[in-house]
Amino acid sequence: MTPENSNEKKDGDLPAQEDKQDNVAEALKASPYPRLNELPEGEEPDLFVYLKSLPDAKIPPNYEGSPVEGNEEEAPEKTEEELKIEALAEKIRSRTRDSQVTSLTLLLSEDSETPKILEMLSKDEAFKDIVHLEGQKDTYYYSDLTMTSQFANIAILIEEKDYLHTVAQMVRLHTKTYPAPTAESYFTSPPYRYPKAQMEQVRLMLKDDPRYADIKEFTSKEGDIYLFSSDHMTEAYAISLTDYYAELKE
Repeated sequence: MTPENSNEKKDGDLPAQEDKQDNVAEALKASPYPRLNELPEGEEPDLFVYLKSLPDAKIPPNYEGSPVEGNEEEAPEKTEEELKIEALAEKIRSRTRDSQVTSLTLLLSEDSETPKILEMLSKDEAFKDIVHLEGQKDTYYYSDLTMTSQFANIAILIEEKDYLHTVAQMVRLHTKTYPAPTAESYFTSPPYRYPKAQMEQVRLMLKDDPRYADIKEFTSKEGDIYLFSSDHMTEAYAISLTDYYAELKE
């Protein structure tokens, strides 16, 4: 059975669309802005006319979203000392990325105030990656972000161009650490790149220098020359290791 008066409004019912439009029209006609009040009777106000009739909005003088004149915050200018610290750190980091350490002598040749700058740099957390090692001839700086201390030590040996000391130190390191003898070809390859003739001269000088009496050499079955330190390994053991590693490569 169909309920009577089904079209009658009940409490809580939403107003019809026509009622909404009438209400909007009445509200617009009652606007305090003259251009809307002057509309001819019965003419609906145009939305664009209404928007144009609104006054320009004014931003309050201390509105948070707008710049406040005179209150702009500017980054403080860096001092000459701060700029020097940054420049020195970047030089060291750049050379480290190129697999080079930076000697104190080089830095002093460019700026006599280097010791003072280095002292300030060492106290700044922003440059804690800048560290140094002592070589036989100089102090060397590098960034431990891109270079390990082991490679830095190798770079120092290369920088100081003390061929005997370099070869002896690396042979001793390899013999003790791995343990393994060191092929002569290791020093003719990067990062050393010692010429073959130079390595032959180094080997002769090592035999005559008492500081390197522990550095010995032998020739493998394949005809390759190897060096080892007798402080950490016997010749028999060095030869057996060389043969063992050779078999692994086959």
